[in-house]
Amino acid sequence: MTEQKIAKEKMLTIDKELKKTNPVYITVDRLVSKMKLSVLAEKIIRAIASNIAEGNCTNLEDLSLYTNIETSINTKTFCEIFNYKNDNCFTNLADAREELQYTGFTLPGKCRPTDSLIAKSYVKNGNMYFQISPLVLPYYVGKGIDYELINIINFKNVNTFKFYEFLLDKLKNENEAIFTLSFEETKEMFHVAKKYERYTDFKNNVLKPILKDINEENYNKENFCNIRLAIETVKNGRKMSGIKFTVTRKNPKVVPVISLNIIKEKLTKQGKEAYNFFQFTSNNGLFEIDSCIREYGEERLIQVYEYVKYQYDNKKIKTSLKAYASNALRKGWCDPELINRLTKKKSQTPQPDNQEMLDAPKEQEPKLQETFNEKIYNKIVSMTPKQQQALFEKTLQNYPDKNAFSYKLLSSKTYEEVINHPGLSNFYIKTLKEQKFIDILMDQF
Repeated sequence: MTEQKIAKEKMLTIDKELKKTNPVYITVDRLVSKMKLSVLAEKIIRAIASNIAEGNCTNLEDLSLYTNIETSINTKTFCEIFNYKNDNCFTNLADAREELQYTGFTLPGKCRPTDSLIAKSYVKNGNMYFQISPLVLPYYVGKGIDYELINIINFKNVNTFKFYEFLLDKLKNENEAIFTLSFEETKEMFHVAKKYERYTDFKNNVLKPILKDINEENYNKENFCNIRLAIETVKNGRKMSGIKFTVTRKNPKVVPVISLNIIKEKLTKQGKEAYNFFQFTSNNGLFEIDSCIREYGEERLIQVYEYVKYQYDNKKIKTSLKAYASNALRKGWCDPELINRLTKKKSQTPQPDNQEMLDAPKEQEPKLQETFNEKIYNKIVSMTPKQQQALFEKTLQNYPDKNAFSYKLLSSKTYEEVINHPGLSNFYIKTLKEQKFIDILMDQF
């Protein structure tokens, strides 16, 4: 008996601990699949896929030698990772396992054979065991683009899973991807081509739940999804011609900064001082310092440092220092006039029109309100520049009273002037919190 025949009579057992950081690879078969599964079943599939990937079993040719591939998942661990804490968890898991065992997956090829997503499943000693046929492994095993299991733990809508993987596939290794699909193409992706004749109905029933899954940040529970999604309609005159999707990484991929030590050595004394300051005060210090130097040069790095330090020393920063420093580095914030005055040791700083009125309310706000303002500000600056500008324009467009002082003040400034000035940005945030604008704000998140 040949080694290959012996292998075919064996079952490959993958014994790996389920962890939040386990990788899940995107597969073409999942992207094109028309199967409608429950949310729990989708999570089980990706937990299985993460075990297989973590077991370094990504060679389909080798895996095809076995009759079945078996992996186990501790039930308690699964419930803890995916935040299932109620008593019905075990019953629901049993239903989901049965769902997967009796869901047929149509395989590619001329004969189009079908097989179950799970060949066999059973529970033993608190562990769920899953046996998978090598025929359906392309549904679980992939190469190239992957994400961590933790990125999907908060998803509550069944449409989010495959669309999230589709977005990652579009994003690839970039930090931002923008693409447009027609209304018909988008409906086809979700296999609802014959439903939702009106875009409003499609948006409310399909797109908004996905946006909520990906973007929503509950202050009591962290959003672990690694991307952000924005959707807007594209119009040709009055007629909608398509849907534009903008997907960005929540935390931009860090480009290797091997040259950072060399860069630091070449900096002047002032440059090194700025370097050391931002290394420990910004969110992603080394990457952001490197980007700032490459884009703006050492002189600007020093100016940004002086600007941030001045704002901090004078208690003008209303967000966290880390968030403010990160934004300053990325956008090259500085005030040449202020820098000159600081160089000449002049203490007085220029105040814009109505500055006194803008700053007074901030000091009177209770601490809880300031905290909420900070959260809103951090949400806004985490958006792409295009999204921030769109939110600002939409706010102005929907102002009920164009003669109001608040409207005249905001509309007289550019968005950059508003968001980069502590007083004006605070005034803008207070405006967004008003009832007539809160829906506009929440719609963006």
